[in-house]
Amino acid sequence: MRRPPLSTDALPVIDRTGVGVAVMDMFTEAWRDGPMAGITRPVGVTITGGDHGTDYNVLESDLMGAVQATLQGGRLRIAPGPLVPVLQKELLAFRQKISAAGRTTYDAPRREGEGHGDLVMALALALVWPNTMRKPDRIDREHPA
Repeated sequence: MRRPPLSTDALPVIDRTGVGVAVMDMFTEAWRDGPMAGITRPVGVTITGGDHGTDYNVLESDLMGAVQATLQGGRLRIAPGPLVPVLQKELLAFRQKISAAGRTTYDAPRREGEGHGDLVMALALALVWPNTMRKPDRIDREHPA
């Protein structure tokens, strides 16, 4: 995070849903007092299942829709790396479920060695949340005021 271009432009976006609150606290402490001091302050985002997102809340359906649209449109390119096989397994395992009450949820079955959907959620946050400090050249979706 201290090396360009990340040190000058990256916006760390942390999932602060559930146990993510503690993770966000660790990142905030590292930003304030430790190894991340001097970079852009991390932003915590809560993933919700409601009808609309606000401020630092984002709908799970928007996250999954961003991943799906990017994959189906052939616009997603993933650099080689050690986590690529895990990401591929997670993407293949993710399922949309609709309950009898009509509630939509997204889930990746938890199987040994196949990840838990964390990489898919990180990818989704990177696709949905503006992850740079610069003004984007194009805005695909306006956020509610």
